[in-house]
Amino acid sequence: MKHLDLKKGIILITYGILLTMVIIRWNFFSDMFSYVSSILAPFIYGVVLAFLVNGPYEFFRQKVFRRLAEKKDGKYAKQVRGLSVTVSYLLVFLCVAAIVWIVIPQLVISVSQLGKNVGGYVESAEKMVTDFIASMGLSDGFQKQVDLFWNQLGTQITSIAGQVAPKLIDFTMNFTTGVINWVIGLVISVYMLYSKETLIRQVKKLVVAVLPQRASNRVLEIGTVSNRIFVKYLLGRIYDSLIVLVLCFIGMSILQMPYALLISVVVGVTNIIPVFGPFLGGIPSALILLMMDPMKGLWFIIFVIVLQQVDGNVICPLIVGDSLGISGIWVLAGVTLGGGLGGVAGMVIGVPILAVLYLLVSEFVNKRLQKKGVKVATEGPQTAAPPEPEETPPPEEPEKALGEEKEETQEEEEP
Repeated sequence: MKHLDLKKGIILITYGILLTMVIIRWNFFSDMFSYVSSILAPFIYGVVLAFLVNGPYEFFRQKVFRRLAEKKDGKYAKQVRGLSVTVSYLLVFLCVAAIVWIVIPQLVISVSQLGKNVGGYVESAEKMVTDFIASMGLSDGFQKQVDLFWNQLGTQITSIAGQVAPKLIDFTMNFTTGVINWVIGLVISVYMLYSKETLIRQVKKLVVAVLPQRASNRVLEIGTVSNRIFVKYLLGRIYDSLIVLVLCFIGMSILQMPYALLISVVVGVTNIIPVFGPFLGGIPSALILLMMDPMKGLWFIIFVIVLQQVDGNVICPLIVGDSLGISGIWVLAGVTLGGGLGGVAGMVIGVPILAVLYLLVSEFVNKRLQKKGVKVATEGPQTAAPPEPEETPPPEEPEKALGEEKEETQEEEEP
């Protein structure tokens, strides 16, 4: 028992020292993490692509080409895997080509028109504010403050535009590097998806060989649960965002609003981010429309609110469901922590990572409570188990006074 306590104490001290080192040298570890991430970027992109294409791959392998794989005792299993991978990536390439051929040109036109007209939009917004102040009869000092604000805003926009040009070279180099990494990641994803069963089997063998039986079973169980949460949540968010994009485009086209495709793409893409996504996509789009036409801007705000309510209460529960099993406060925590550590990508994957951690901590807490004899309720507050009834000692006879004892003794001595 003392040996186990000493071992636990050493482990806790070691973890404490490592955590203290990470906190003290946070900049060093952050730079090292960024450096390692940049080196492993093609592999990471390959894992992401394989993860996304895994759904169509399993559909073709298990549904479309299943009978071919079962012929002659699985003689054509390798051919079926190769055919499923080929068809899956062809389908993905066709979707990407359609987006590039149809959507991208319209987006370029919308962005160029917006860039040309943004100066006029700012002037119209300034005129609208000036007319509103004049109609309200506000003081000249307030008018001067508003004019100062618009002048500062114009100066900032001009300075930002001047800073963009020198950074185009860095952007071009980063973009070229990103394209090369994605191409290498595409090749890696093809190999990973084709050899998926072999890779999974090798990982399982490594885990079982290195760890004790109980720990290996636990690690494999955590891996299975994590895969289920990530697949259902991330793919569900992507499908949900695509539906929101299409509905937003249809609604804006019916309402005859400008930049329907551009705004719909912004709203749909940012919708992947939980909690903050609708605000990140809706607020800038609403500001653009308000500067163009205040009435259309107000109608857009109402439309986006209705669309988000339909998405949050109908579409998202049907597609994603309760795949996380955590409350809204933990979703907000996952988005905040993930965004602080990993940017936009961290905001997306931070929620399922926190869901897995929440599940593990919840199981640990419940087991500890059960060991302590506390009844774990599925709903409502936790209640302690009723204690076992203790045996009550027999009632003691009341003590007699000293004078009474002397009287009884004298009565016994008399003949």
